[in-house]
Amino acid sequence: MLFIVVIPTLEAHIAEYDEYWRARELEAIENLYKAYRPNPEKVVRHYNDHFSRTMLEFFITKSVLAKSKKGPYEVTNPVDSCWRCDSDWEKNRKNLVNCAPGFAHGTTGGKGGEFYVATDPIDNAAGCKPGTLRHAVTQTGPLWITFKRSMTIKLEQELIVTSDKSIDVKGTNMEIRNATGITVQFVKNVIIHGLHIHQIIPTKGGKIKDGEKHLGLRSASDVMFGASDSYNADEKMQVTIALNHFGKGLVERMPSISHPTIISQGNRYSAPGTFVAKEVTCRGLFENSGFLPPSGNSSASKQFGADKMMHFKPNQLVPKLIKYAGHPC
Repeated sequence: MLFIVVIPTLEAHIAEYDEYWRARELEAIENLYKAYRPNPEKVVRHYNDHFSRTMLEFFITKSVLAKSKKGPYEVTNPVDSCWRCDSDWEKNRKNLVNCAPGFAHGTTGGKGGEFYVATDPIDNAAGCKPGTLRHAVTQTGPLWITFKRSMTIKLEQELIVTSDKSIDVKGTNMEIRNATGITVQFVKNVIIHGLHIHQIIPTKGGKIKDGEKHLGLRSASDVMFGASDSYNADEKMQVTIALNHFGKGLVERMPSISHPTIISQGNRYSAPGTFVAKEVTCRGLFENSGFLPPSGNSSASKQFGADKMMHFKPNQLVPKLIKYAGHPC
């Protein structure tokens, strides 16, 4: 699950940097400074407190509904708690914004807009028709995007998401596979929840629909947070990566980052066979010899009292936290 406030990125993969993209960049940089949290440690403490309090309340009240034909109503993490125990979750989908964790706290996604129901899995990178996911994410203004049924989408080119969008997969099994992935560039307020993305491959680029009234030229695509070590604006990028499953097909460090400050908790990493790709840049459950290199100030924890620290749990519990995040590998 991914909650994004702002991700400004260098001219990465933009082969034709025209007025449309220059305007998106300027707006993104302005929003970046508004959203920037100068005290990341405080954000981490808030995240930890919320996580502990939510799970404690859940286990005390045992508010778990029985399984139904709509799927298991089981709370395995704080984000699940926003909807899995709500018998009217389909009517209350937008309550998901109340559970945006970490740096993404306050993300609204498409809350202020109408519902858009995607009905067609066919993708056309340059000429998306109504009813497709690409048509939905390139519309101007906020939209809460859902799906009429379970489907698998093979993207022709990277899917470029515009600001104020929620891709809400609850109630269906949605997969993006055997193709390129999703690009969130120069935008704000994006929520992607419950989407299975796997077997992603690079593409050569070309003409791609990147706005309601704009068709842009893109170069080859890849996946990372932060475009370049030389782009200083990315130093203020703040990302929360929580409750995800990084599985098969990984070919470099997990996740791939450049500048950002990252909060990472409750993620599961299944490392590939190549040693150089086993490095994990965040904390979680490491499988197949994935490893975390030491970094940061080793005495930082001494700055906080015991009441500010979150009691750790064994990483073997991570699979339960991310039980519904992607397919098991």
